[in-house]
Amino acid sequence: CLQEVWVDADDDAAAIIARELGLHSVRTVPVGRGGVGFANAVLSRWPIDLIADEALPGRDGMPGHRRVIAGAVGSPWGRWPVASAHLDHRFDDSATRQRQARRLLELAEQWRGDPTTDLPVVIGADLNAVAGLVFELFARGGSDSVLHSLNDHISVKALLAAQKINTLSYG
Repeated sequence: CLQEVWVDADDDAAAIIARELGLHSVRTVPVGRGGVGFANAVLSRWPIDLIADEALPGRDGMPGHRRVIAGAVGSPWGRWPVASAHLDHRFDDSATRQRQARRLLELAEQWRGDPTTDLPVVIGADLNAVAGLVFELFARGGSDSVLHSLNDHISVKALLAAQKINTLSYG
């Protein structure tokens, strides 16, 4: 899962990396101006089909410039939903990150499939928060029922025990 992938009119960093490593990829539409910008991407050793490319809510609750990309990886174990997201960075804008986390959890619940038979959703994200705040971000952002339906085998808090979180996965 990649965030802040450089994109210009001729190529993008995710496509270059995927080509060089023989991987498959999906990426968001780029955010920027004048034919240059950045995007999020998911790269996979197995074929990947686009599930969603969606704007996350901004400060006003309307679709903002931060995006999430999700793909269904055709793994040997079955369809595996994988997403890459990038939350807002402003130190004083925790409410926006909570809104974005809530939307990310709602989407992940849609992508999850049947928890008794399907593979878990994996999300790689730049959450722009330190570990002590990440649990609060997702606890306030998502309802207990959403968190439980996504993760009935391990506590989310246990997954967020590191000092700085750069990647979060849950099932």
